[in-house]
Amino acid sequence: MCGRKLIVTTFSTTVVLLLAGCLAAEPSSAPTKAGSRATAAPAATPKPAAEEPKYGGIVDTVQDKDPADLDGLWGTSIFTQVYTNPSFNGLLQHDPVDNPRIVPRLAERWEVSPDGTIVTFYLRRGVKWHDGQPFTARDVKATMDLWQTPPPGKFWLGVALRQLTKEVRIADDHTVNVTLTRRSNVYLDFLATGNIGTIAPKHILDKQNGVLKNTVVGTGPFKFKKYDPGVAYQVERNADYFIKGRPYLDGVRTYIVKDHSTMLAAFRTGRIKVTWVKTGAFTASQGEAIKRDMPHADVIKMDEFTLLSDAWYPNYTRKPWNEKKVRQAISLAVDRQAAVAMLTDGIGAIGSQLPPSASVLPQAELLQKPGYRQPKDQDLAEAKKLLAEAGYPNGFKSTVLVRGGTKSYENRAVFAKDQFAKLGIELQLDFRDEATWSRLRRDRDFDSQVLSVVFYVPVPVGGASYFGPGNDFNFESAKRDELMAKYDTAATDAEKKAAALEFEQFMMEEAPYIVFDWTPELRAYWKEVKNLKPAASYQNNNSWEAVYISK
Repeated sequence: MCGRKLIVTTFSTTVVLLLAGCLAAEPSSAPTKAGSRATAAPAATPKPAAEEPKYGGIVDTVQDKDPADLDGLWGTSIFTQVYTNPSFNGLLQHDPVDNPRIVPRLAERWEVSPDGTIVTFYLRRGVKWHDGQPFTARDVKATMDLWQTPPPGKFWLGVALRQLTKEVRIADDHTVNVTLTRRSNVYLDFLATGNIGTIAPKHILDKQNGVLKNTVVGTGPFKFKKYDPGVAYQVERNADYFIKGRPYLDGVRTYIVKDHSTMLAAFRTGRIKVTWVKTGAFTASQGEAIKRDMPHADVIKMDEFTLLSDAWYPNYTRKPWNEKKVRQAISLAVDRQAAVAMLTDGIGAIGSQLPPSASVLPQAELLQKPGYRQPKDQDLAEAKKLLAEAGYPNGFKSTVLVRGGTKSYENRAVFAKDQFAKLGIELQLDFRDEATWSRLRRDRDFDSQVLSVVFYVPVPVGGASYFGPGNDFNFESAKRDELMAKYDTAATDAEKKAAALEFEQFMMEEAPYIVFDWTPELRAYWKEVKNLKPAASYQNNNSWEAVYISK
């Protein structure tokens, strides 16, 4: 199973930032199988020798908001995670070059029992936490035990791991046995995804009642250096990192700049050399202009399982969103083709609750289904009929929670308001700051919200943190759980495909949330920054471990 597949500058009075990149895979070796024979290959045109990575330098990167906190274990905001990920590791990670292969990190190897229910992790020796304390099996058990009972007020994205983990036992200081509730096709994938599989230091968890708060002490390639709210977040090279020769950079500075026009201007002048994918700092047409006008720069299009969605979520415990016909009516009425044009600058795709790369339903067939087809006349008529049957012939009023100051969320909210108005539904937009938005989402204190469905894990059920047990919009369903388990325990690829299709069709019928579109985001970078690679999933490749500057 091991081989599965701030420089601070100002523009006028505005601080600008530089945003950057991701992790490249560590070199891997593939030993020759016993009895195999090497055969001579045809002569090939010699390729230029690969450039030797260079040491030193600081990559300046950018975000458009501060993190809600700096808790690298429990931070539910992507903004917390991207700041803190360079300082932490999990037992495993997805190889960012050979996706979705899983490679070791804090575990040097692992074994799975014949029945698939016991996974033994053999931990690296000599690993130290950034404060000098030794990393041992006790840290792993302390972290995994907390998965079952997160501290009050903490929402964790690894709900699938919580469901799958039955017992964690320490065999010795460097060996951990994890007993699963069942054989699982996705356990290692979830465990390899940062920050879902992040391991935290027991000695700090014990002192701080199971949370890291703002204590950024990990085993990762970069140590926390400084954080100036509203200005910049800085990390520096961990000279004691356990991967020999890594990292290459002296550090990473992430500036906090809210104005995207300032970001783009800074990138063009070289004050910013890399933009991080989540900022959505520029559109597809601006990306094309960068490629055309800046030969020393390029743009990465984040595709496949890195796609995220523009989506709307109802609170299942509140009327009228707990009524299936109301949710179905909205799914029928939304013009998804318009969403692609308006929200993604035309580069997005239409999909179900699963992204196109995880979908089993052929795209041509999907586009003939109600809610996805064109023209919309018939869908709108059927939607109004469903609303009338549910007791809302003239629509109703409701509020939608919006992550204020985040352009993509604000755009989604405006789009939803316009689309729902076609059914007489009046949405009031409730803009909140990052900390308040996070709290209201965590406490499930909202009527509905706009959000991104992110497939953290590159499998069809990789959005389990959003639609699985314990999700933050109160969608619970025995049928959903049955279908997810059916996929997870399938013995063959054919069985997994059939289970994924059944799950997808159930989600489309139930309409627990409405996906407007699936969109790749764009990362622009100056070509002197090397080893920036698209990730196996949205949450990976944020450690900067293998990134270097060529000059």
